[in-house]
Amino acid sequence: MRVTEQGQVTIPEDLRDRFGLDCGVEVEITATDDGVLVRKGAEGTDRDARSAFEAVYESIDCDDPIERVALALRQLGFPHYPIEDVDEYIEEIRGR
Repeated sequence: MRVTEQGQVTIPEDLRDRFGLDCGVEVEITATDDGVLVRKGAEGTDRDARSAFEAVYESIDCDDPIERVALALRQLGFPHYPIEDVDEYIEEIRGR
């Protein structure tokens, strides 16, 4: 395997299939003591999170944009929105 002038390498098809490295998938490249590690990007990238939020947000029938955001966040698994007592919320997430 060779590196092109643009710094590209071709990952063999069997490895792409095995690790789900389809066209357009984000990868992370990390320097290690033994060389370079190429790893599939974390699931739920920012782009995926934004798309999920937008889809839920658009499905909510509410005229107040702040309440609409709070409802969307709750539906996506963030039960603390809206935050009524910030100090209490911070203590809760810190486990106190």
